[in-house]
Amino acid sequence: MILTGDIAMRGSSRTRFLSITEAGSGIQYKILNPQAYNLDSKQNHTLTLKVKLHKAAIGAGFPAEIEVLEIFSK
Repeated sequence: MILTGDIAMRGSSRTRFLSITEAGSGIQYKILNPQAYNLDSKQNHTLTLKVKLHKAAIGAGFPAEIEVLEIFSK
């Protein structure tokens, strides 16, 4: 699956995670492997990512979980 959106840190101190918010739909996805592509340093940037869905969203506060496979734009 291909996602384009903004990268940002979400949550409070104990439940922090890096996420991508898809442009257009506003759907938020939790990134499971941000260290693999050094995505922490790309906060507040818009990226296009090739991802694999690991877990569907449960509801508010529990976004879908994805694994990044490739970055198309930096």
